[in-house]
Amino acid sequence: MLRLPFWIVFGLVLLLSIVGCEEATPIASSLGGVSQETAAARAIESVSSSTPVSILAIQRSTLRDEVGTSQVTPPDTPVWAVTLSGTFEAGSCGPAGATDCPPPYSTARVLIDAMSGEFVLGSYPAPSPPEPTT
Repeated sequence: MLRLPFWIVFGLVLLLSIVGCEEATPIASSLGGVSQETAAARAIESVSSSTPVSILAIQRSTLRDEVGTSQVTPPDTPVWAVTLSGTFEAGSCGPAGATDCPPPYSTARVLIDAMSGEFVLGSYPAPSPPEPTT
């Protein structure tokens, strides 16, 4: 039977435990700010849907990459871009008494500040993903 010195075994155990911890660390911890899970929860809290809301996609990005420039928020602000599925009613149908309301939207896109976890922007419907280039 092969017997390894204690310091080699200890070093291997330490190395494997560090690698294992890195795998389980939430995405945002290495980048700073709020985790993907927190951003998803904040995005869901920020919308109103008549059916259960589910997450279609979530990615870390910048405000510039998602919407271009902004008069209020710096364009290099890191954001979580969260695409949601649900039944989202239009905010307004026009003047009081209007009966020609648009149908509800089935998707929403919510941007959450990746550092603070604050709501930045929401839009209905969510933009379509870009077509793959060939």
